[in-house]
Amino acid sequence: MQRTLFKGASSVAIILVLIIAVVAAFFILPGFISNNGTPFSFAASPGTQGVVIKSLTADQTSVYGGSIVDLELVTQNVGGSAATNVNAQLYGLSSSGWTVSPSNSQQISGGTLYGADQSSGLKGAQGVVDWTLTAPASQATSITYPGIVYVTYTYSTVSNVVMQIATNDFLKTSSIAPGISSQKYTLGPISVTATLAIPPIITVTSSGPNPSSIPIQFDIENIGGGGAYLNSTNDQSVSVRVSSNVNCPVSGTVRLISGKSRILTCTIPVSDISSSNPFEQKILTFTVNYNYYVQSPVSITVLNSLSGLTQGGSTSTTTTQCPSTAGITANFGGSTFQPGTSVNAQITVDTQACQGSTVKLYDVINQNTVGTYSCSLSGATSPTCTIAFTMPSTVGTYYYRAFVDVGNNGVYTQGTDPISAVYQLNVKSGTTSQ
Repeated sequence: MQRTLFKGASSVAIILVLIIAVVAAFFILPGFISNNGTPFSFAASPGTQGVVIKSLTADQTSVYGGSIVDLELVTQNVGGSAATNVNAQLYGLSSSGWTVSPSNSQQISGGTLYGADQSSGLKGAQGVVDWTLTAPASQATSITYPGIVYVTYTYSTVSNVVMQIATNDFLKTSSIAPGISSQKYTLGPISVTATLAIPPIITVTSSGPNPSSIPIQFDIENIGGGGAYLNSTNDQSVSVRVSSNVNCPVSGTVRLISGKSRILTCTIPVSDISSSNPFEQKILTFTVNYNYYVQSPVSITVLNSLSGLTQGGSTSTTTTQCPSTAGITANFGGSTFQPGTSVNAQITVDTQACQGSTVKLYDVINQNTVGTYSCSLSGATSPTCTIAFTMPSTVGTYYYRAFVDVGNNGVYTQGTDPISAVYQLNVKSGTTSQ
């Protein structure tokens, strides 16, 4: 269970090539291509309507090579329809040397998230998925790996419009206002709004009603912060269906202009309006079916290699001062602990000349000293002392440097404090410290 990573001697050119390769992989790796070979648009957001990404959280964002990172995605359907085929796809961190478990593609809550109930005030269903990531090997420089999670789902928006149509003669003796009396649509990332160009007032003539139809406009708008599509994630299309009492020149597949909106001008036949039937209330139904996607980015930095990185145990690292042949070890009594465990780190330097020197523990990631106190080395042959500290309460991988404070400034300074060793310790819940 012990592992040591030694600082590499890669040239600047190799480092630049590596960084360029990582960035390029983020944009062109096969995972960024949808099932039909079409890339996602990167203009999306976590979403504001329908299924939204409430959070995408990595338990640690700076790690050393080989470390474990837990990534959690929380989604919720805040719209009024049930979302089906709900899936999450992780890109970027599923390549470039990373390993992902269980899979970069996961179904959310069995594929279905029920919508919110506006009448009762019940909130929509939430869904959670987790990934366990293993970082690639550390390089000579720290590298930040960008990633992105897409959530895709199938949704529908249904708009019901109540319109009142009347004749001129009927309105002379009635207070009813002709026009759209109400309209409602199920909340979702696509909205539908109806407007009339002319009032639905009919004159009955010997040849029939005039006009014979009423024009109505349906404004389809993408308000969800993501992208709508049917087959390809870039087709920016939706499927439209209208009730039989509405005639639309365009039906079926409708492409949203720039993926944002589309206005359809339809007509409502009024042939059934007559002197004997001077008033009618029509209920118009306009249904939009579509797939939708939202996204959220994440990035994790893999820190540069550290000389003498040891996981637990008590393996020593030879240094060059105090004297140059001295070595320092830290025995934590194990490498895996439960959150909040009290630990006594026994620190030993194998050279008597270091007796009386001050030893500290340094939190590598947070860059501060830890423990309730430092300790002073004592002992004739191998000076030893103990530092007591408490493991973090958050599950994750942590790195601690035991060092002789040669600079006497209380913090680790590279070059000034060469007698040091870095240890990898793990915090896991539900496990026995070991």
